[in-house]
Amino acid sequence: MKLINTIRTLALAAVAALVGTSAWAELSIPTGNAAEAGGTLNYVITSADELAQLKDIFDNVWNYKTVNVKIANDIDFTGKQYRLPYIGGQGSDNRGTDLKVKIYADVLVTIKGLQYADTGTGDVGLVEHVAASTDSVIIENITLENVEFTTGKASVANGVGAFVGFMEGTELEFVNCHVKGSSIGGAKYVGGMVGYCHANANGSPLGSLTFQGCSVTGVTFGSGRTGGFIGYTLAH
Repeated sequence: MKLINTIRTLALAAVAALVGTSAWAELSIPTGNAAEAGGTLNYVITSADELAQLKDIFDNVWNYKTVNVKIANDIDFTGKQYRLPYIGGQGSDNRGTDLKVKIYADVLVTIKGLQYADTGTGDVGLVEHVAASTDSVIIENITLENVEFTTGKASVANGVGAFVGFMEGTELEFVNCHVKGSSIGGAKYVGGMVGYCHANANGSPLGSLTFQGCSVTGVTFGSGRTGGFIGYTLAH
């Protein structure tokens, strides 16, 4: 028995050494700025309850520089309360800066039934806002189905999109992403994938937005400036 316990202890130590600071975190979200500068956060999302914590993940990046969120399987979010994640911060903001973000699945998965009604003037999407302080975001192999997103004032320069409400001055790439049978509206700028693309907001470098193998089908849009993929693009 002593020999078995010794072998087990050695095996666990070996695994810990291999995993290091880039371990898949099982939603163990950091609560302080104690991370190794430039470190990596990896998460695996397997359920609606875990998807609801996407906001907590991106609100607590601290000084990590890479965030990978893997959607492991189809998720039905019908009837649950979604909270909007905001990617990227400013200066000492605990959302982090110069981030490289990837939200993806190994094979195509479907997230069904996301609903959010903003009664104010905010941006709305699977990701509410991608800040200019973010280096790059890749979203890959995800279908959003039966999404219902809306916001409060169509007269305000806000955006609603199934995947991203508002992006500014960063690199945003979609690969094999799709929107099906959804309702998106209520804002001044409404897009099937992205609501508002501000390519170089606040004097930031010119960003980029690319789509590879993506589609938008069976989507009902609200009024305002609408587009199948992008509601509105501004560069100055």
